[in-house]
Amino acid sequence: MQRERNRPPQAITKIGDRHYLNRIKGSRGAELTTIIPPDMVDTVNEDLEAINRGDGTRLPDNRFEYRGRVYAWEQGSTGYPVSGPGFIVADRFSYSAIQTFVRHGGVNTRSMNELRRNPHLPEASVELAKECWRKRTNRSGNDDLLD
Repeated sequence: MQRERNRPPQAITKIGDRHYLNRIKGSRGAELTTIIPPDMVDTVNEDLEAINRGDGTRLPDNRFEYRGRVYAWEQGSTGYPVSGPGFIVADRFSYSAIQTFVRHGGVNTRSMNELRRNPHLPEASVELAKECWRKRTNRSGNDDLLD
């Protein structure tokens, strides 16, 4: 009975690529985007399996919690991470900086020059983007400015 009540209306079978650090490309980020680092991918899959079984806790607004991590469910069975241990919450500027690193193949002269041309880009957001970039497992190796 408790498990049934805690299950999502439809199984959460997919999380959008823009939430996986190794899959970030050109999609537009939201004001805040929760990112899944590569070392958390298996954990997220385990969490979703448990939530789909009803082992998580149903929260308001189609949200589900399991092991301290909160996921939200959207119509059509797409889910996304909201918060919790192991996740990275990036603001729009940090997410945009990560996209710039992707476009230019790393933290290099071209990507940093592009970021410096944005006068509204906070340095803290660039630093978070660099921290995220270090965690990627599919970097191109063109990171001559990554300290």
